[in-house]
Amino acid sequence: MEAIAHSNKTIAELEPSFPKENDSNLGPSVLRTLWTLLAVSSIFVAARLFVKCRMIRRLYWDDLMVVIALVRQLTTSSNDWC
Repeated sequence: MEAIAHSNKTIAELEPSFPKENDSNLGPSVLRTLWTLLAVSSIFVAARLFVKCRMIRRLYWDDLMVVIALVRQLTTSSNDWC
C-alpha cells in the first residue's frame, strides 16, 4: 500500500496504452497467430488420425467431422491471407 500511496503517477499514466487506429497495423501479427494455431491444430489432427488408424484400425464419423473442420479452417485462413 505504501508504494501506491507515495506514487506520483496519475490514473491516466497507469492505464494501459493501446495502439491508436493509425499507429500500427496488427494484421501481420494476427495472421502469424492464425497460421501458428492452424499448424498446431493440424499436428494434433494428424496425431489423432494416426493413433486411430494404428490402434483402433477404424475411423468413425467424428474423425470425418474433425477433418472437415480442419479443411474448412485451412480454406478460410488461406482466404484471409490473400
